[in-house]
Amino acid sequence: MGKNCFMIEIPVYSDLLWAINGTRTLPPNLTCREYAIFSFINEKINLLRCSGCQGIQDKFKKFDHDKATTYLAELIVAEYFLNRGHRVTLLGSNCFSRESPDMLVKTSDGEIFVEVAYMSSSDPISILFDNLRKITERYPYVVNFSFNNNVSMPHHDWNARNQQMNNLNPSVKQFETALEHNNFGTLPHHGETASFSYDIIERDPSGKGCPLILTSSCSTSLNFSWAYLTLRLQKKAKKRLTFPANKQKIPYLVALVCDEPGISSGELGYLLFGSTTHYDCFSFPSIPVEVREKQKNKRWNEILTELSARSTWAEIQCARENGWEDLLARKYLLPHDYCYVDKPGLFFTDSLLSQVSGLLFCRCSGNCELFPNPFSIDKMEYQPFWENL
Repeated sequence: MGKNCFMIEIPVYSDLLWAINGTRTLPPNLTCREYAIFSFINEKINLLRCSGCQGIQDKFKKFDHDKATTYLAELIVAEYFLNRGHRVTLLGSNCFSRESPDMLVKTSDGEIFVEVAYMSSSDPISILFDNLRKITERYPYVVNFSFNNNVSMPHHDWNARNQQMNNLNPSVKQFETALEHNNFGTLPHHGETASFSYDIIERDPSGKGCPLILTSSCSTSLNFSWAYLTLRLQKKAKKRLTFPANKQKIPYLVALVCDEPGISSGELGYLLFGSTTHYDCFSFPSIPVEVREKQKNKRWNEILTELSARSTWAEIQCARENGWEDLLARKYLLPHDYCYVDKPGLFFTDSLLSQVSGLLFCRCSGNCELFPNPFSIDKMEYQPFWENL
């Protein structure tokens, strides 16, 4: 990407302009990141229009370009359902008297509301990068930035993110003032702010500067992302309770569009259904095979007895009778082959998650995986609704 690419004249986004229908204006200049997101949104709107998606203009009636990634996430999810032959209507924020889901999907087997959640661990940092690029571009310097851990740590709670952004703003202003009032005669020049340090390496002959390196030493644990994901799912689950009573009877799917690389669909499955334990002891070669097998089977039967004595076993059996046996077996909530769920996941243990009929996990590339919830309030059978969804 060229160093002069940080401010771009706005192209003609014909489909996006159609969607906002003159109710909003687009910013006159875009950063490279904004350009890419707006171009992607324009492309998705075009695809949805051609696929017969309804409600696009209602969705974009109050378009806020600062939340462009949220709109993009909804378009990605809508495209998934349209590509599978379903009818999709995007719903505006005032569809219901209180909170509204993001879309209604009509399938040959019934309707389902879909609520979209976009998850990124670095929203404030992305905004910081964009701001620094805008500032740096105005001055003829090549600058290296290094961010401390307080800045780099992803804060998943909204209030914490807002506080992080408030803490970043003074440092950005301090950096901008340093560039504005100083003529750096001797380079390189090192500067410090409360949130980051910077090194002005050289003058750029073009007269326009650029941030050369943006670095951080911070790493994020998976458990931290899981804690945030749990909070987001709980919040989305509560939303169903605000719908009109007759609308709460329609199944409710949460679609998670995630660009957090620390979360994979396999790990998400463990979070939702539980972690498994494979029981196969007494493998010492000195013990005769017959004795090992006898002892192993004895202990396995003891484990089955322990599991069946749990108060939650009745819920598993109820879901089994409702047609979820294959899924329960695949997730080892029905133990078999010396493997079982030792620590049940959110679908099983969190009462709020009973409001969620299932979860659709999507990458921004459009790759999606479905995780239906056998323990939701809907008491739906697995087939054929979920297989066709």
